[in-house]
Amino acid sequence: MAVSDAGSVGFSSYFAQLLGAPEPAFRLLFTILLGYPLALLHRYFLFGKPSVLQNLFFVSCGLSLGFYNYGFDMVHSVACVCVMYLILVTIGGTFISVITSFIFFMGYLLVGYYVTGTEEYDIKWSMPHCVLTLRLIGLSCDVFDGQKPQETLSNEQKKTALKKCPSLLEIAGHAYFFGGFMVGPQFPMKRYLDFIQGNYSEKAFMGKPSCISAGFKSLGLGILILSIYQIGIIFIPERILLSDDYLEFPLWKKLLIMALFGKMALYKYIAIWLIAEGSCILTGMTYNGTDGNGNDLWDGCTNVKLWDFTTTTTFQGGIRSFNCNTNLWLGQYVYKRMKFLGNRFISQAAALLFLAAWHGLHSGYYICFLNEFIVMYFEKDFEFFLTTRLPKLKELLLQSALKFPVRIFMKVYMDVMMGFCLVPFVYLSWNRYLLVYNSIYYLGYIIYFGWPVLSPVMKILVPKAKDLYISPNNKGLKPDEVLNLINKFRFLEEENLPVEIDSDSNDDGASEPENAPIPGPSNTHDPSCETPAGIKTSTIAPCLSTPQIETRASCSPVNLQQEIVQAVNNLTCSVFFFLEQLSFVQASSHVEDSPVMKNPTGNGCSSATLV
Repeated sequence: MAVSDAGSVGFSSYFAQLLGAPEPAFRLLFTILLGYPLALLHRYFLFGKPSVLQNLFFVSCGLSLGFYNYGFDMVHSVACVCVMYLILVTIGGTFISVITSFIFFMGYLLVGYYVTGTEEYDIKWSMPHCVLTLRLIGLSCDVFDGQKPQETLSNEQKKTALKKCPSLLEIAGHAYFFGGFMVGPQFPMKRYLDFIQGNYSEKAFMGKPSCISAGFKSLGLGILILSIYQIGIIFIPERILLSDDYLEFPLWKKLLIMALFGKMALYKYIAIWLIAEGSCILTGMTYNGTDGNGNDLWDGCTNVKLWDFTTTTTFQGGIRSFNCNTNLWLGQYVYKRMKFLGNRFISQAAALLFLAAWHGLHSGYYICFLNEFIVMYFEKDFEFFLTTRLPKLKELLLQSALKFPVRIFMKVYMDVMMGFCLVPFVYLSWNRYLLVYNSIYYLGYIIYFGWPVLSPVMKILVPKAKDLYISPNNKGLKPDEVLNLINKFRFLEEENLPVEIDSDSNDDGASEPENAPIPGPSNTHDPSCETPAGIKTSTIAPCLSTPQIETRASCSPVNLQQEIVQAVNNLTCSVFFFLEQLSFVQASSHVEDSPVMKNPTGNGCSSATLV
């Protein structure tokens, strides 16, 4: 049944015309807003009641809201939920069940895209179905992980693994939960079961629960971003890059408009995610432990870190703060389970290819995620070039009075190139996004494809730095050894390898050989370089298992920094400040400060992967 045939056509059409929005878009927004009264209804009448009643409530709400938007096309999601249950009760917990689920649900989604797809971005039944696809594939992986020995699981897998197969009603309740059915966020079955079984009850009934204010704060932020988007598209409409006027603008003006275009393209997603997240927070399902001051955290289903996304000056920061739960899902269920390939870049490329296919069949999705891949490669390789060959220039740019204009330049660069990367995602068809790229002379591709050609020449002309930072008394590690330690710590952080600070290492502990090579960006999951003094690494977990990060519970950030200083022979304050600027301290204290490590119930986007 077509969208216009379902639900109250007169009501939806009237308000859609009043707001100047397409009717399917208004239906979607209205459906997400209905999550707030439904969340309050559940909180005051059903929370703490038998899980069967709660599951029935979520299933009935989800199916009703889905029918309002998509009519009898909801039969597709019902069929997939039933197939998921049949897979689990027959071959659940086996590797075959994971492969079967992946092939069937992704295949079903791609066929749906083929049948319903047009040249535009369509709000049809395939939109919530893509959310359901990840949820069901993740469920099959969680049941599979639950059958493996506990000691072989990573920390992430231990939090989501299921020892037994959920019932059909539990699978349906998880799938049709009104806060995440239409547009996300993603959350594992384990979190849902903990929620309906009352594991967070002390946060719901002890006084005035803080989740109420947090939920409405998320709603307010969502409405604010949506208002900015509605005002912004008056001046920067979605089709502006295809207009004749745009093609006549000078290059600098085209790039400025492209940056604003990219912001508007992302704001509509951010607004919807914030509004949807607010209803999840109201139910109490997003409880994620407490912070250092004992305040409750409700970021267990956070899909966007708004402040980080707004202020970041790097693509890495932008990716980590946007669509967090999807990135977390992709890292846990795709990227980290491909370690058997033995190559980090191949694993990342395969994960991005999966992500593009999950979005749809249009070529624009694949070009967009290709753009992400080459931009991230350029950013990391260029930073490594500055760190190892021009460290004094890097310090000058980041520590002197130049840091403010440099930061402004980096922010403008990121916004412009973010808009460049998003052009195919918005326009979908090759004839449209190539028209835009041609109008700016393919500037982004000249930069990103030109760097691999230029960088070997630059590395010949600019040798590795020899005189970096040596303590005034001429003691401590040599410059090459300092760089070795920095880059190995950063590699361990990027690869999420097991890291343990050795408290037994002393000032006279062994350091690396004097002529040890300075490692560059590694192409493999298994680092071939030697382990720095004071650091212990364990072997990489086998396929379908992710490595763990170990830390001592009694180790505070201050003590951790002191141990690091001892591990590098009491480097002077100037060297320590230099290491901190290069994210050495952050890479070490990240394990201690991670909300996921502190809050075993959480799966917040703080643990999201680099994708």
